[in-house]
Amino acid sequence: MNIAIGVKNFNISLIIQEEILKISQKFTVPVNISIFTNGIELLIEKNKFDIIFIDTDLNDINSIQISNCIRLTDNMKKLIFISDEDELIFNLLKYQPYRFIRKRYFKSELNEAIISIFKSLQDVNKPFICRNGNIKIPVNLNEIYFFEIFGHHIEVNTINLI
Repeated sequence: MNIAIGVKNFNISLIIQEEILKISQKFTVPVNISIFTNGIELLIEKNKFDIIFIDTDLNDINSIQISNCIRLTDNMKKLIFISDEDELIFNLLKYQPYRFIRKRYFKSELNEAIISIFKSLQDVNKPFICRNGNIKIPVNLNEIYFFEIFGHHIEVNTINLI
């Protein structure tokens, strides 16, 4: 898993990195972490990452501009915002954040967010079992586009049609 940390304060970035590495070992998930203190550099590299931690107080470009650029091309990337401005959280909701970490609750909310990421990875690896009559067909959750319901019949629309 590739993770970007875009935080103005390099020491805070190192704390986030340390926590990610510690928790990733418990879940046995390999991670590659890149640290950015510059929002423009983060945007240049944005396509490389599955998860991006974004400080709402970066030096050169604001979190709304970063989020807008990311969401223009990728709605699946997990965005985790770090802020001490509660009002800004409402402006960021339209960018489909995975989590918010408030700076005054930094340690506890950081830990919860990272654990949640790794737990969600475990769930993605569990197949959804579809039945076609007596035949059971396992489908990876990340391959499901949507469900359609027709009375008591449910149709699963996937990348590879079943």
